[in-house]
Amino acid sequence: MAKFTVEADSLGEQLEGLDRDMIRRVVMAGAEAVKKEMQAVISEYHHVRSGSMMQGVGPGKYKENLGSGSVDVYPQGDDGRGVSNALKAFVINSRKTKKKPARSGDKFITKASSKKRFEAVAVEAMKAESERILAEMTK
Repeated sequence: MAKFTVEADSLGEQLEGLDRDMIRRVVMAGAEAVKKEMQAVISEYHHVRSGSMMQGVGPGKYKENLGSGSVDVYPQGDDGRGVSNALKAFVINSRKTKKKPARSGDKFITKASSKKRFEAVAVEAMKAESERILAEMTK
């Protein structure tokens, strides 16, 4: 799947001094928001037959870096016939198959407008979670 990074510079100052668990909470709040937005995009582009790809969207394994964290959000699992949801999303997104190599996909995930939507909801959710954490710390 496509990869994009949310650089939340405005959160940087707020997040300084937070422990690993708090950073994880902030990152996972952003991932949950991206999950919901990705499900909305899948629905808007009418890529729902059985619903398994849309229901399979979720965060992958959390990765901890030096003072930060990351998580990938993508369709996981498979449908009832054993076809990977991530593979289905990739093919629909790019539509470059051996049978139809000239046909391009609708870029429902990698399109710039989708990426902006994902980034906007992630940053908003991460800000809200960081503010909630800071409020807890100041009590």
